[in-house]
Amino acid sequence: MQLPAVEKRRAASIGAAGPMEALERFLGHASVRDGFRAGDGGGHGEPTFYLVLEGGPMAVMKPGATDVSQEKAKAEVAAYRIARMFGFRDLVAPTVLRAMRHPDSGERMWACVQAAWAHAEKDVAWDGVVPDADVWEAALFDAIIGSTDRSHGWMVLKTRPPRLRLFDQGNGLGPDTSPPGSVFYDKKRGTDLPRPLLARLVEGFERLPADLGNLLNQVRLEGVALRVERLIEAEKLSLP
Repeated sequence: MQLPAVEKRRAASIGAAGPMEALERFLGHASVRDGFRAGDGGGHGEPTFYLVLEGGPMAVMKPGATDVSQEKAKAEVAAYRIARMFGFRDLVAPTVLRAMRHPDSGERMWACVQAAWAHAEKDVAWDGVVPDADVWEAALFDAIIGSTDRSHGWMVLKTRPPRLRLFDQGNGLGPDTSPPGSVFYDKKRGTDLPRPLLARLVEGFERLPADLGNLLNQVRLEGVALRVERLIEAEKLSLP
């Protein structure tokens, strides 16, 4: 299976870039030493797998064995790129699209591979635990991607202070501007956007569609742009 041309250019361009880009390159090329199931897909079809990569690092793989699961895998990668595009550099773990074999069937397919967070607890209490800046980033990110099910899908890192991280973005990035289903958005809904975050929105909007075109169709790209435009116009965390 061949990467789309834009993905080949991206892979070539990150070879001499910074550490995050180097991690992307590693995730996209490292040999897989072992793999085991991490979950059954939560009722959405494809199971999730933990991979042990060469040298020992862990990653999370979501196979794209069907048209639906392949679109979700692409959405995971797009969400990561959007997070970086809008300055949320640590909110979503580095995520890449690569061709690989399904750990169960051996079938070759597209899959998203994401760096695994270490020393983190899944879906635990976050309100009053993590910095308010992390909550704001999560709320705004979920508004940008149109998250539909952020009643779960976060990690709290066991750092000082504890930090918030997000995963499972595959069901977002729809075409409409409905308010997202997100506990973080609900926490900040209707509140004026902090000026630094508003500036990030404007800068990110000017970069669209960047390198998202091979991951999202035109309708979904327009949905991202429209949500960002509405947020900029409102200058508050509010989608109709």
